[in-house]
Amino acid sequence: MPAATVDITEDEAHGAVGAAASPRAAVLGGAAAGLLVVVALHAWRGESYWDYSEGVYALTSRMFLHGGDLYGRMIGAQPPGLFLSGAGILAIHDGVGWLRFVL
Repeated sequence: MPAATVDITEDEAHGAVGAAASPRAAVLGGAAAGLLVVVALHAWRGESYWDYSEGVYALTSRMFLHGGDLYGRMIGAQPPGLFLSGAGILAIHDGVGWLRFVL
């Protein structure tokens, strides 16, 4: 007995069924979801979410400026350039407002 043949399209052969989302739509959807998360975090936590991390980096930069040894008594997850630039900025004026303005 001969085998039965079934005619299928090329898209069906590759597993594509229905309309596939375009890469642009996926990127725009991801960006919109990310923006929604940032807005929700800001509404929920206010400025405290952002202030905490900048305070930690500012303090580490200040300690580095005043002779602290990075990766000895101070630990930082970021590369030394971040703390070196922060120390340079704080050497001009020691204040969070100045750091925010420059960065």
